[in-house]
Amino acid sequence: MPWPRGVLSSGLKEADAAIKASTGFLWGISVFGDGSNVATAKVYDDVDSANGTLLGQAQSKIEGGHVWFNPPIVASAGMYLDIAGTNADAIVFYE
Repeated sequence: MPWPRGVLSSGLKEADAAIKASTGFLWGISVFGDGSNVATAKVYDDVDSANGTLLGQAQSKIEGGHVWFNPPIVASAGMYLDIAGTNADAIVFYE
């Protein structure tokens, strides 16, 4: 999928992380497991915790789970990534 101009990548995240501290757009989530355990990545509409509204999630066990939003989902407060699973990694695509 060609990304519109201005879409950014969070880079590979290995733990929960604040992604954006202001209003933005969630374009996609990729999550990668260790091959044995389920990995889940959830993005919340919040600046620094997983307490806001759930905007989107992806899940995978082996090669990666990906979800794309077109049109993107509006985050009014910011974006916070919550990762669960042994050796789980995730990437958030946002604007």
